[in-house]
Amino acid sequence: MKKYLIFYILLLSIAGCGRQIPEPENLIEKMAIVPSAPKAEASHVGESGKFTVRHFVRGKDVFVECIIRDFSFTGQGEQQSGKLILSVDGKRKDEIQTAAFIIKDVNKGQHTIKLELVDEQNRPYSIEQEFQIHI
Repeated sequence: MKKYLIFYILLLSIAGCGRQIPEPENLIEKMAIVPSAPKAEASHVGESGKFTVRHFVRGKDVFVECIIRDFSFTGQGEQQSGKLILSVDGKRKDEIQTAAFIIKDVNKGQHTIKLELVDEQNRPYSIEQEFQIHI
């Protein structure tokens, strides 16, 4: 009986596939290559080492990351707290409440970005960083 069962299972598995080989489910399709804007990367470290700024330019957007030792944007803990004042080409543009942000739709050309650290009442901490970008 055991031999018949093994023979029957073997026969079913051979007859099941036959000459029809299954098609793969995930077909590879050609993808279009889309040119992207060149990516530039720069890094800037402040003289005191307390305020580090890293920025990336992609298209018309500037991605900025700030690392500030012993500082909090949320005001929690014993650290100093506050915000950043963003200036582009000497004109105040925005107040930033986070360590990483995006400056969107910057016009083409050479620009000077200035980040100044201030407290909640806009009193400066005398800590600032300035860097150049080219769009």
